[in-house]
Amino acid sequence: MGTWKLIAKIKKRKLMAEKNTTPKLKINLNKNNQSGQALVFVVATMTIALAVGVGVSLRNLSSISRTSRTDTSTRAQAAAEGGAENILSKDDITLKSYADSSPANGVDTTVTFTPTTNDNVLAVADIKVEYFNLPSDQPYLPLQIKKGQINEVKLDGNPVTVCWSSAESGIGADIFFTSYSTSGDMVKKGYADSDRSGFPSNYASSFESSSSGRDGFTNCATPSLASNATGLRIRAINATINVGVYPSSGTLPNQGYKITSIGRLQNAPQGSDAEAVVTVIRSFTFMPGMFDFGVYSGSTADAL
Repeated sequence: MGTWKLIAKIKKRKLMAEKNTTPKLKINLNKNNQSGQALVFVVATMTIALAVGVGVSLRNLSSISRTSRTDTSTRAQAAAEGGAENILSKDDITLKSYADSSPANGVDTTVTFTPTTNDNVLAVADIKVEYFNLPSDQPYLPLQIKKGQINEVKLDGNPVTVCWSSAESGIGADIFFTSYSTSGDMVKKGYADSDRSGFPSNYASSFESSSSGRDGFTNCATPSLASNATGLRIRAINATINVGVYPSSGTLPNQGYKITSIGRLQNAPQGSDAEAVVTVIRSFTFMPGMFDFGVYSGSTADAL
């Protein structure tokens, strides 16, 4: 009897051990599953964070690169403009000496701009000065003259045809010429716009009708010139005008200086090289418009 009781106790303990072991196994499996899910979540989060970080970094690098290129281009443009302004301030004797020279490298002078403190990049402008005449792609010298203002064209004694049109919509523009020579000869004559209405009657004796235009100009005239004329002063009346001066000989004397300024940076970081080119025209000097009234007026009664 005692043996049977012992066997029964052993079986009971064995069953209890099996019951206790099974739930523990399930608990361990659940913990392993939870650990695996957490790892996947962590890896996914890190991947997304890394992608976002790389994207932001690339955008920042691209922005810095664009800013650097923009800064470089701006400084090169500023150097080119500064070089042109520097040469424009020179007197005619200096400009003539530049235009008459023929340097081997094509650069008449170089303007250097002093950098700010701790700035290792040096801005310079290489300047070339040439005489200016007719544009290579046009048969005429283009001008724009403001209402009531004058411009002057240098002549070599040969006749010219002057064409013009009003730059102001719906407003006709007349033109007045004063030619002169070194001997003191002077001829004055005006021409009325073919579309001009309300032309002042007291101007009739000093003005003639213009002929039809060409090359987009609405009016043309071939003014009578002083003998061996060396200059032609052109005044815009009633409106701003666009003008084309056509030489009969196919060419005109030099009218001024063409200044080409190339701005660039020295000691700039690799990949930050930039150049900017500015071209300006400076005409030869001439007397202002008021000079016509003080010296060229025929009398107090005659118009102009």
